[in-house]
Amino acid sequence: SICLTHSNGICSDWPLEIQIWGQGSAIILRDGKQYPVTWLRENRSDMFTFVDAEGEVVPLQIGNTWFQVLPHYYENPVTISP
Repeated sequence: SICLTHSNGICSDWPLEIQIWGQGSAIILRDGKQYPVTWLRENRSDMFTFVDAEGEVVPLQIGNTWFQVLPHYYENPVTISP
């Protein structure tokens, strides 16, 4: 569980359940570059697939992967600068 607001040892704000199946936009940061992609996941038990604008699969690197999920209502939520 993740506590969004913590005060005096008491969690007062819990996040909503995140449902990530279907598809959506994403940015993969890999090897010092950024790749705009679409993520695809038909069912909640399926693995994620990431495809570029041409529909080609964009693989992740071997090892651990970290996801940052942002609400869909953010406009241009990500700024990446070197």
